[in-house]
Amino acid sequence: MTDGPGGAGRGDASAGTEAIVAQLREVSERLGDMALDVLKEAHRAGATTRPDAERTLTTARRAVEKAIGLLTRRDREDAADQPD
Repeated sequence: MTDGPGGAGRGDASAGTEAIVAQLREVSERLGDMALDVLKEAHRAGATTRPDAERTLTTARRAVEKAIGLLTRRDREDAADQPD
């Protein structure tokens, strides 16, 4: 079975997915760090509510985490479908 124009097999697609997941994990971590920085700055400024920027960053991080979950679940399901 091929996955694309180059005739890449299932293993190539899985390796590509793993690379994307690794990048998404880095993005998720960066978004979390940015959200924390926004919260710290708001606290220093005396804010009493969560800043909109922090909410946006947290929402983006959750979306990235969801993508990671979807991709890793797909890889696990693909692996389970492969004969031993």
